[in-house]
Order: sequence, then C-alpha cells, then structure tokens
Amino acid sequence: MGSFDQENGMDTERKIPLMDILYKDTYRIDSYLAQITNGTLRGVKLQNHASQGSSRSIKGSIKIASFNKGSKKLSDYLQEQNIDPHDHSIIELMNILDLPIYDNLPEKAQGALVHIHGQLSIRDFNACVDIVPFMAKNRQLFNIEKQEATNVNKMFSAITKFIPMNIEAELSMSSGEIVRGILKRDAMLDSYKDIASIYGVDLPGDWDIVGILDTGKPAPRPMKGKLRAGLDQLAAMAKLLYDDQSSNGTIIPILIFRCLEKG
Repeated sequence: MGSFDQENGMDTERKIPLMDILYKDTYRIDSYLAQITNGTLRGVKLQNHASQGSSRSIKGSIKIASFNKGSKKLSDYLQEQNIDPHDHSIIELMNILDLPIYDNLPEKAQGALVHIHGQLSIRDFNACVDIVPFMAKNRQLFNIEKQEATNVNKMFSAITKFIPMNIEAELSMSSGEIVRGILKRDAMLDSYKDIASIYGVDLPGDWDIVGILDTGKPAPRPMKGKLRAGLDQLAAMAKLLYDDQSSNGTIIPILIFRCLEKG
C-alpha cells in the first residue's frame, strides 16, 4: 500500500472506492491474509498526542491523517483507543493480491484466484421446496395436467431429500461468458428474501466477484465399488440440478461487491 505524506497532509495510498459488500467468506479472507502476512489483524490501538495540533498513528501499519486545531490551545495529552478494523482485512488482502479485473475468463483456469466483473443474478433453489407443491395443488393456474403435477411433485420431494437446495450466484460477463457458484447463507450480508423483494433475480449495475475459478472439467477417474459408485451418481444428480452445461466455469466466491458512486 502507499504512505501518508505528513508534511502536505496528503494520502498517497492507492484510492479504493467505497464498496457495497454483498457477500464475504470471512474464514477464507482471514486464512489467505494470515498465510501472506503471518497473522490476521484483529484490533488496532490508536495513540493520539496533541499540543496545538494532533497526529495519529495506529499500530498495525495503518496511518490516519494528522489534523490541526488552529489557534485553539490544548494541553498536552496522550490518549489510547481501541479501534475495530472491521473490513480492513478485505482492503488489505485486495491490495496485497492486486488481482487484474477480468471482463472475460482466462483460459484453462484451475484453482485460480481471480477478480471477475459483470452482471449478477442470484437464485435460491430452496424456494422450489415451496413452489413445486404449490404448483401441484394449483395445477390449473399453471396449465399442468393432474398426472404430470403428481409425478413432478413426487420426484421433486424425493430429490430434495438428498440434494441440497442452495443459493446460486451467476455472473454474466461482457464477453458473453457465464460463471456460476454456490453461496453460503451465513456469508451473505443481506438475506436472499430481502434481495429478491427489492431486485428480483437480476441485480442492477455491474458487480465484482473475487474467488477461486475452475474452467476445465476433471479427468475421468477409475471405476469404484457399487456403494461408492452409487454415491457418485447422487452427487452427479446434484451437479446436474445446478449445471445445465450453459456456464463456462465455476467459482467459489470469496467476496462479492460493487463500487458505489456519489449521487
């Protein structure tokens, strides 16, 4: 990161726009930052020494601008305050990684930590748990035959017993490529119901996702025993529910945000 020019009172650090964070995987953010810096910032202490003016420094390689009290006379004093760094770890990690922002997918990415940009859609497959039985009971509203409604309802009830109904993030890039990933509910700063109530499925504007990208498919593995093969089939069915072969890659999101503009 940059430094603070005490003489001119100017911050020479690279300016980071105000971020509207929708999703953050705190465990992974802390893990990566700890691996890079040999520790994770949990708290900082502010020391404030003032006489005619004031200068501040924060232990933990953070600096705050000095300020002048003008002609107001102040007695010398020393204060210490505990400051909550909050999302400072996100800013620090992004500054350290300094990832290029992609509007199209890099070729043959496998376990690649990337920063991609595009239009964001979010879907909660758990909503199907209530919607499908409702459609089966009110089939005339949806122009569905009775037998078809019964079969779909039974099949879906069986599927939901062993396939998790997750929240999906989909990023449509300017190149026309699509990337999808699964979101942890407890890592979302807004609930899906709140998002859907305001925006529906498609969120306005452009969004950024920092995460682990895979664009290729794993090589075929040797045949397994019947039990393991059966479990593999169940996992394949779960994947089929989310993957309709229309996406160009999968991503494990670490951070989802957009940059705010002044109104």
